[in-house]
Amino acid sequence: EINIKIMDVSRVTPLEQTFWIETIPYQKKVGGGKGGSSAGQAKNNTTPGFKLPPIARIYKNDWPDHNWHKESVFKFVKNNNVFDTYVNMDNIHLLTELKTAKNEADKEVIKTQYTLGLALISMNMSQLNLNKSEFTDVEKSCEEVSKALGPIIIPMIRDLGSSISG
Repeated sequence: EINIKIMDVSRVTPLEQTFWIETIPYQKKVGGGKGGSSAGQAKNNTTPGFKLPPIARIYKNDWPDHNWHKESVFKFVKNNNVFDTYVNMDNIHLLTELKTAKNEADKEVIKTQYTLGLALISMNMSQLNLNKSEFTDVEKSCEEVSKALGPIIIPMIRDLGSSISG
């Protein structure tokens, strides 16, 4: 329990706020890290009735396997009846945004926002692809969307988050 009391000469009574902080033990994340991972083994976050596609975080040393460069953002690949999402964790725009982070926890939040935001976009694009209504060349479509979203995806997600919480 933490109690904050602010004394102000212009007020008769102080401003007072009490709040509690719950500490939880550190839990090592499954997956991620440097190097490529098998998308089929990627861990999904789920809520009832909603399941994200498998997400693989890809780093610079694996770019040649994906025909990627510094501005590539993501792609999705059909794997049986599921679309796996591959996200470029060494994207130039993500790395620039990470430089503004205040600490490691903030960096992890930015990486998670980036990854989940792109997974949602990938999921939508994969559904359009299944319906055969939009994309004939999936790789080219991902490249075009990447060019458009790369510079704005993180600021957009952060702004949305701050408008909801504030």
